[in-house]
Amino acid sequence: MAAVISPALRSLLAHIRSLSAAMGAPAYIVGGSVRDALLGMRVADLDIALDGDAFAFADALAASAGGVAVTRDALRRASRIVVPLDGKGAPHAQVDVTELKAPTVERDLALRDFTVNAMAVPVDAFGERGWRSAIIDPLSGARDLADGALRLASPSALSDDPSRLLRAVRIAFARGLRIDGATVDALRRDAHLLPRVAPERLQEEMLKLLDVPEPGDALLALDDARLLTTLVPELEAGRDCTQPKEHYWNVLPHGIHTVGFAERVLRRDGLPAGMAEIVPWSREIETRFHGAAFAHGHPRATFLKLAALLHDAAKPATKAPDATGRVRFLGHPERGAEMARDILRRLRFSNLAVEHVRLMVAEHLRPSQLAPHGRLPSRRATWKYYRDLEGAAVDTVYLSLADYLAARGPLVEFPRWRERVRIATCVLEGHEARGAVAKARRVVDGHDLMRALGLPPGPALGRLLDAVHEAVGAGDISTKRQALALAKRLMKSNATAPVP
Repeated sequence: MAAVISPALRSLLAHIRSLSAAMGAPAYIVGGSVRDALLGMRVADLDIALDGDAFAFADALAASAGGVAVTRDALRRASRIVVPLDGKGAPHAQVDVTELKAPTVERDLALRDFTVNAMAVPVDAFGERGWRSAIIDPLSGARDLADGALRLASPSALSDDPSRLLRAVRIAFARGLRIDGATVDALRRDAHLLPRVAPERLQEEMLKLLDVPEPGDALLALDDARLLTTLVPELEAGRDCTQPKEHYWNVLPHGIHTVGFAERVLRRDGLPAGMAEIVPWSREIETRFHGAAFAHGHPRATFLKLAALLHDAAKPATKAPDATGRVRFLGHPERGAEMARDILRRLRFSNLAVEHVRLMVAEHLRPSQLAPHGRLPSRRATWKYYRDLEGAAVDTVYLSLADYLAARGPLVEFPRWRERVRIATCVLEGHEARGAVAKARRVVDGHDLMRALGLPPGPALGRLLDAVHEAVGAGDISTKRQALALAKRLMKSNATAPVP
């Protein structure tokens, strides 16, 4: 049976074969490409081990296939070629090229991470009928794959490259494999090596882990090996931090389960009967979370799950009884936002990603606070919400839903869930609040107020403008004339909030 390869990728393979022959450099398809082909999955990208100069090969391949070559790791002699497949720049195929690190391909495979990744196929055979008979498999990776087992390729695999500590859990959950007992023991034994990995590589593995089908379960496995809190030490304090009776889990497991529920809410399945069906959804929401990449090549859904993991990080530090003796976590969203910012900066996340997650953590309680005493959110409250959160407003609604499910855990009750969904739906519909934010800015701006009222720039002008914008967003006024009249009345009364 031929490997499942797209027609565009077959064309790219032809370039690779031609270059391999022309340069006299034997090339092998290795690692995940072979593994996924054996699993019957569609192969989208290629990993190549080359008996030759990887940098020269990568440059030549990029030139012949119309792609771009970049050096991934100068020390390990690794390059990446990104090639547009439709002639218009997207989608792309990715080809990683590394040089053999041993005199033979068999000995090179023995240096790899896991047996299921330690298989190779000569480039001329890969993708053709009968390709399986050409597999070079010195460590019985095909047998382990058939058995559903993830096993280390060698006893030193983790110490050779500690990023494999995270990769083990990620690959297992991404491909439905069971980490064998000896490998689990090795993960626990070598967890302390994780800080040796460059922050950028930790970030990459962390994001990929959040994208597996069941990220909550993957994080539980990561924590079972004590890898999660080695990756993010700030989370350790939550392990034994108990919560009031409204919460089913302690703080750390609550955060992990919030990730799992975020995934289920976004997939709209895996919830108790009838609960997924009422989650607010639309084609626009689908595109928002699962469409184009938001940051670091990952969609918004990934960063929602990242915020879910970190959202209660500050609870242990803020836990204290109030005057009645009730345990409270006052200020934990704000302090947690600072912690999330510091964690993500340490892992070299972009400013866009840091600010997006920081804002979701800071405001994760806000959606549930928009509807006091069981009432639906007012137009004014909803407008303020969209004004303050802007690009993170929709995402934070879904974080709030996941947070509620993880708070109650298996004790969640459908009527209370339905009420939460009703509030979330109201916020998302927002009485056109999202559009009203932009509308308010179109109706009147600071220059209008300065000209009409003779005000200088400064904090007083900003407060007055906010009050007028709020009135527009709440639907109290809708024209520039009304806005200026309101501003004059507020000035006369020395107020900074709109009149009823």
